[in-house]
Amino acid sequence: MRLPKRLGVREVRFGLQTQNLISAAKRVEQFKPCIQELKQLVISSKSLDTSEVKPRLLMIKDAMLKQLQVGDIDVLIAEMEQGYSNGAHALNVLGQTELLSDDNQFKEQLSYIAQASDNNTRTARLNEVIGGLFEEDKWPFMEALSSMVKMLVGLTDEVDNAGTHELARQLLLNKGFETDTSSLAFRMLVSKLTTSFKVQRELMQSIFEGDALTERETQTLLANAPKVVQVDTTPSEPESTASLFSEVYAEFLAHKITKDKLTDKMQKDYHRRYAVWCEVMVDKPINEYKAKDIGQFIDTCFELPKMHLSPYNKITMPLHYELITHQTVQ
Repeated sequence: MRLPKRLGVREVRFGLQTQNLISAAKRVEQFKPCIQELKQLVISSKSLDTSEVKPRLLMIKDAMLKQLQVGDIDVLIAEMEQGYSNGAHALNVLGQTELLSDDNQFKEQLSYIAQASDNNTRTARLNEVIGGLFEEDKWPFMEALSSMVKMLVGLTDEVDNAGTHELARQLLLNKGFETDTSSLAFRMLVSKLTTSFKVQRELMQSIFEGDALTERETQTLLANAPKVVQVDTTPSEPESTASLFSEVYAEFLAHKITKDKLTDKMQKDYHRRYAVWCEVMVDKPINEYKAKDIGQFIDTCFELPKMHLSPYNKITMPLHYELITHQTVQ
């Protein structure tokens, strides 16, 4: 949402934490009360000082975050744990070289990365260091870095509680959750993360030492992603024998071209709208569409940004047709 310059913030962006356009549209629907608050704040800001507006902006943005529930914790940890084994084996393969005591350049690079105050800065510095290396120096750097990680795993006996606390906070931020560190759910997340990291360390150590039996035993401790079973309680209806919308579209367009003499530009407009429809709506028999489906589609289209504006003209999203390649959900 774009804001007036006087507020000191040019726009408010909020990630919908999904690559599925239907799920994104549902989340936008949930955000509508907050969006209305933002609009009212913009209107009332004409009579407010900028220092008064910013706290209210933050309160609205915080209200748009998902509230962490106890049931979310195991899913978050299971997603994170899926890469433990592969990551450990990758480190084991790469980290075969010994660190040279006179490799001052690597020490400086590592120190520069480690001195970052948060994960985002640390990641940015790592990318900066790798990006500044010559092509032939990148692989040796990754091998040296992997060797350093292997060495640290062998030296570290305890999990840093402060570090786990920060990792829990970063995990929630990345997943679109609120980060109330005093809540019971957050403290449970930190506790389960601590246990998970201990299992991760044991798994990595067994892989580095070539202890296949311990590796397999440790892997059984890692959680599988819980599957949420949703029971459909809606009464079943007779299956429709009508054609799907996607099956009649080509016939419909051919009819329009013949009857209304559609120009190439108008045909492209039809294709463009149809491509968005395919992403937003569920393809079903044409007699099952209701007026509310059309209304939902129109409302969703109003929420989409203009394709020719930055940064959306640089963002691609796979659609059913190549005629539209620059759409995203704000």
